[in-house]
Amino acid sequence: MRKTDHDRAAASNRLWSNVLLLSFGLALLAFLVGIERQNWFHIRPASGTAQAMSYAADRPLIDDTRAKTNWMKTN
Repeated sequence: MRKTDHDRAAASNRLWSNVLLLSFGLALLAFLVGIERQNWFHIRPASGTAQAMSYAADRPLIDDTRAKTNWMKTN
């Protein structure tokens, strides 16, 4: 039995609809997992050196209260 153009089109449409439905389902699953695990999307240092540099950059160089009192003494 030979397949007609109509049969081939129907098979192609079925294949595309299944692929799109699967893609939608996987995207929905990824979204639901993503909103449940927000900490997965935070940027973290990749190595110990990068972590140390990040820690050093976040730490203030001087204590603000000490700097204010020294400024008040000089002025």
